[in-house]
Amino acid sequence: MPARTLTMPGNTDQFVLTERPALTLTDRSRPLPDGMDHTNLTLVPANQVGSRHEQEEPPMSTTTAKDAIRVATRAFRNGSVRGVRTYLHINCGCRIASSLMGTYDNIEDARRKGAELVEGGDYYRTCSKSGLVKAQALSRSVRYFDDTMQAAASTFNGAGVRDGDVVVVASEGVVAIVIRAAVIAITAKRGHLIGLDTSARTFRDGLYAEIVDRAEAEARKIRATVDPLHAAPAAEEAPAAPATPADVVRTDGVQVKPGPEWGTLKGFAAPFRLWGEEREGGRFAPAFDRMRVTGEPLVIVEVWTTQRGTARHGRDANGREVHLYGGATRFWRAPGA
Repeated sequence: MPARTLTMPGNTDQFVLTERPALTLTDRSRPLPDGMDHTNLTLVPANQVGSRHEQEEPPMSTTTAKDAIRVATRAFRNGSVRGVRTYLHINCGCRIASSLMGTYDNIEDARRKGAELVEGGDYYRTCSKSGLVKAQALSRSVRYFDDTMQAAASTFNGAGVRDGDVVVVASEGVVAIVIRAAVIAITAKRGHLIGLDTSARTFRDGLYAEIVDRAEAEARKIRATVDPLHAAPAAEEAPAAPATPADVVRTDGVQVKPGPEWGTLKGFAAPFRLWGEEREGGRFAPAFDRMRVTGEPLVIVEVWTTQRGTARHGRDANGREVHLYGGATRFWRAPGA
């Protein structure tokens, strides 16, 4: 191929394109796919070529993130020095009373307010319990990797993966989200990634719910199965009548307890039966295989909620506590004891 001189729009730099030399084992370039020639060429920055794990897909999320960023002041004392410091509370549950100076739905306005409040060359600080800024996370690109081993190391090996990013490993059918510095798989397949023992949708009062929605959309693109623990409810269910011991089916005059059905616990009042398996340490693990019932039923006699009503817990007749996850989590359950 003869040498060709190329330019990029809006740039005065020129590039000389020549025949590519034979590849070696140390080269990071790859041969063109079969059927593709050099007729149509696209110039991209050097850090965007090479293996798949270096590439990103432009953000396609249309989810509207709802951030709650509060600006507050706090008095402090350091020996004989006293003063007031300014803090940004980003999507956290800290209790703030009279020191609240404003609530904002975007980080830019909150930073401007924080800068207005500081005095004497001081600077505003971020609360140690703050979470991610969801609007920023959803505006970033989906990250793709060749395998889950690379994805697991992506938060500390210089790949630039950050809290709130969505990670896709199409070759292994795995989709994950990044929580702090951990890459958490939300699909049934995990590869070398770790999982979460509670629903990512309700984790930290639902901080990552919109991120999980985006990850679930990516899972559909590669036809990966989302773990029922993290999956969104398919549709709103009609409230069921309160379950009582009288909720039985009569067949030829014989009372029969209703069998298990797959669904959420919405409308279910204790007592009810929950199918699962006994694990080490006396822990009861609900069954999450939506295709078949596994394990034995456990009678739940009491249910209550924590974390502002997003995480639920139950107790059996022996007083043992059972984690029931969030309101969108589905189980094999049946009314009555």
